Amino acid sequence: MYLFKNKKKEVCRENNIPDKVAAGIVQKCIKLQSRWADFMQQKTEKLSLKARKWGLLLFCCLSAGCSLYLVVESLRSNKKPVLAPSLIQVPIHSTQTGEENTRSILLITKGEYQKIERFRRYMDSLGGSPQGVATRDSLLFHRPGLMDSIRAIENIYRLQTQKK
Repeated sequence: MYLFKNKKKEVCRENNIPDKVAAGIVQKCIKLQSRWADFMQQKTEKLSLKARKWGLLLFCCLSAGCSLYLVVESLRSNKKPVLAPSLIQVPIHSTQTGEENTRSILLITKGEYQKIERFRRYMDSLGGSPQGVATRDSLLFHRPGLMDSIRAIENIYRLQTQKK
């Protein structure tokens, strides 16, 4: 069925663009991190083992001191903290994709149904000649569930129109 194939390709192309941009950003970040790690590795290789130990001890003491200061200040102070958690307000429309407004109420439009019906009649007409039978059999061999799909779509369309 070549009717619906082009639409899927267009959707895939549109969805791949943000993925490619995100992948590019991630690659740049990883590259920057690797360069920073290499730079720091080169700087610390020149230090002796004793200097590395003192550097690690200094880093741990500074980190522990900052953490302890923040804990003590939060318990001691009655003022409102500068970095206070606040509620996140989520817009109502943020969970909607937008397809709700663009999609028709009908799952299968009348035009699509007419195309499918023409195709079904074409497939039926192929049985009139030996060459047509060969073409039809070839199509059905390569697309085994084609006629079942056509019947299912016709049934869905009939159910849709009955509900109106």
